[in-house]
Amino acid sequence: MTNEQTILVTSPELQYEPPRNYLKNRWLFLSIFVGMFVFVVAITLFLWNTRDRSNSNAAMIKEYSGTNDGETEFFQVRDPWEIRWEHTGNINAIEWLGKETKSEAYVAMHKKPIRNYGQRYIGRSGEFRLKVSGQGPWKVQVWQFDKQASK
Repeated sequence: MTNEQTILVTSPELQYEPPRNYLKNRWLFLSIFVGMFVFVVAITLFLWNTRDRSNSNAAMIKEYSGTNDGETEFFQVRDPWEIRWEHTGNINAIEWLGKETKSEAYVAMHKKPIRNYGQRYIGRSGEFRLKVSGQGPWKVQVWQFDKQASK
């Protein structure tokens, strides 16, 4: 059986000195951090300046609101147009129905939406009505775009 002991010797002459490349690594880390920050700011500014500015050539022609499930009356629109919605409850789906056909298309929502608003471009002229399926208050707007300005 061996008896081992560890003896720690301290002396005022012994001082810790970091490796010489410590300063190089610090400046490398700092320059990478600054470079990433500049990159994120540049991408953000680029996306902000190139965002869709089609709102300037659009006019809201109809606005509907309700609670839970609901349907609107028929409205006439020409291409291009879109629907925009907001809700404080939960919208399961928005369906637009044409006069000649039963259902044109619909937008299905997740059970837990990331945000409480959205929009959907519709690329067809005609007479439509909207059918909203949901729980809680909602608002749907129909926006008509100026065809010359949208080209």
